[in-house]
Amino acid sequence: MNIVKSTKTCLTKFVDFNGRASRSEFWWYVVFYALVCCFSGSILSFVLSGQTLYYVSSVIPIILLIPYLAVGARRLHDIGKSGWWLLLICLCCAPVLLFFFVQNSEGDNEYGPAPLD
Repeated sequence: MNIVKSTKTCLTKFVDFNGRASRSEFWWYVVFYALVCCFSGSILSFVLSGQTLYYVSSVIPIILLIPYLAVGARRLHDIGKSGWWLLLICLCCAPVLLFFFVQNSEGDNEYGPAPLD
């Protein structure tokens, strides 16, 4: 899966927390999300200024956070974990999630068949 297909899939499944996501689907969306977050403020600064720039550049990452959480939950399903593990982010246990996100697919499990790349 490439970055375009992954981004399209994640934005299409905007709030779909069911099913599974492959490693490439998750990590390509993470790259897309990071690029948008980094460059949204700098690109918009040429067009907007002041409070308007602050609000618009803050809203874009928040909107894209919802599909990020959805693909994160689907990625956890792919390794046989519950999507509720994402709450570890709030508890400062991000290294545990990183460990989960880099794991291989489990094969067919209770969340469905293994995703195809």
